[in-house]
Amino acid sequence: MNVSYLKKPSGILKLFEIALVVATFGILRDKNLAGFGDTTDQGLNNFYFGVGMLTAAMVVTPLLLAVYLSGKMDIQNSIFEPVVNALFGVSFVVYGSLMLEFYNDYFPNSELHDYALASGSLCLIAGICYCVDMYFAI
Repeated sequence: MNVSYLKKPSGILKLFEIALVVATFGILRDKNLAGFGDTTDQGLNNFYFGVGMLTAAMVVTPLLLAVYLSGKMDIQNSIFEPVVNALFGVSFVVYGSLMLEFYNDYFPNSELHDYALASGSLCLIAGICYCVDMYFAI
């Protein structure tokens, strides 16, 4: 077991990413915030995009961490991790921005507003973590 990987910036970022994704997913599912939008179609699109992105991140990030902890560092020679980190980084920033904009415009004084601010902010922070992790993966 390669526990020394957790001391590297990429290992620390992976732990942060996992924690942020789990927290965001918990808030989204508990308060049903994922399907926001002006129309039913827009809400459904945002729901599928957000939940799909979070589910993919909850699967891929822990698997990458497990691969690195098992000592299989060959994957670092491929383009997989930088591409995944770039995809998740951009997706989280876009989804968090959309969520913050929607709930600030349409529900400024509701209880959902506070949860949406927390969830959108966690998405933005996760997106930044993925982008920084992409830098270390290159």
